[in-house]
Amino acid sequence: VQLARAPAEAGQVLDRLERLERLSDSPRQTARLQIERTRWHLRQKNASLALAAITRLGQLNLKTPQAADRDGIRIISRDAWLAEASRQALALAVRENAPAGDRRLVRQLNDDALRLSRQGSTTARLDFISHYPHFEATQHVRLAAASDLVRSGHYQQAELLLLQIRQRAPAVLQLQATTALVQLWDRFGLWEESAQLLEDLHTGHLASVVDSTGRTGRQFVSQLSPSSMALTTWKRHRHTVSPVESVTLQVNDSIAATHPVSDAYQRHRRRFSTSERTTLDLLETYTGQTRRVTLVDRRVGVSIGHVDLPTHFSIPFHWHQANSGHLLALGGPASVFSVSLLEHSTKRPFWSHPYGPLVKNPELLRVGPASPSFCCFQSRSHLFVVNPLDGVLRWRRSDLESGSGLFADAASGLFGDDEVLVVCAADRVRHEVFRTSTGERVR
Repeated sequence: VQLARAPAEAGQVLDRLERLERLSDSPRQTARLQIERTRWHLRQKNASLALAAITRLGQLNLKTPQAADRDGIRIISRDAWLAEASRQALALAVRENAPAGDRRLVRQLNDDALRLSRQGSTTARLDFISHYPHFEATQHVRLAAASDLVRSGHYQQAELLLLQIRQRAPAVLQLQATTALVQLWDRFGLWEESAQLLEDLHTGHLASVVDSTGRTGRQFVSQLSPSSMALTTWKRHRHTVSPVESVTLQVNDSIAATHPVSDAYQRHRRRFSTSERTTLDLLETYTGQTRRVTLVDRRVGVSIGHVDLPTHFSIPFHWHQANSGHLLALGGPASVFSVSLLEHSTKRPFWSHPYGPLVKNPELLRVGPASPSFCCFQSRSHLFVVNPLDGVLRWRRSDLESGSGLFADAASGLFGDDEVLVVCAADRVRHEVFRTSTGERVR
């Protein structure tokens, strides 16, 4: 109530916030005050004080999402709110007429990022990435965190961070991330995917880019071992064979197949939509009452593993909607979970979380668009986004029109990217647009 009645004069507002902060007796109340303080400083275009409030909020041990609006329709996590607030504050700090203090703060944050990329724990690096995802120097921290995760065996999280770097980092860091992805995918025998990256490195926009060791993308490809299967696959796609004029077929009954190839494709309920240039086919299979996703190497038709799933689940309608590397997000009854094609040895989902608002009414959630930075889901009235690294909620809305989005059109009723999500109305004429990072209504 006191916040809602805060006066417009700057001095009075700050005095009111100071008094309320002294009265705060819980992390949740302190967080609310820091949010209001940050909003005020952003409106006043004071980047230094806004970043100070953001830092204070980041230090709070608060995991419970906060109401972003007074009506409680939009709920946002602390980390998602910090990321958006830091983006706005840094945009103010780097403008041409920014005060010297703001520019000095940006230089300090840049130094902190570079120091953290050279030495720091994985946890500290991931926290910095979460709080300052849009800061350019954060890309160095992402690269260092990805290396940490590979060394510790967390391959799926490493892949997502490397893909994020490829999306929007400077060319030198894109080159480093791309070569790291080639090595990662080659380790798992994902040579079709590696071949596409080798094309970028040899003839694409990274061919002449020089990394920190003085090596270009084209030189990386030329230095690969001739026995590399990724290189062999790339050459096979790149250099087509001469036109075939005639074919002779012979049957040799003295040689028996070492594996019944057809068995891998028998007794499957449905085949997931995947790109033609992927190594694995994904089949929904079953054993008794157990549903599972079976991973089949399409080059030889042999199953390489499976992940057990709930009895009921939903999948993305088209493969290009699930643009999140080798992580596949799935919806369950009032729950969300994912399958990692890089980490499936446990035969369990990569992450799995209940969706609190629908626990008493376990509606089957539908899967929306995804990228290395977000995974989106929808129910009849809810729209929400989770972090693909761990499946933790970033924000949710509870005001969708009945019959809209994926319920209006399963193929194109909900689409978007890292910037915005578009939800088509039930009549398929009107639409709503929400910011992907925060769930804020754009129009």
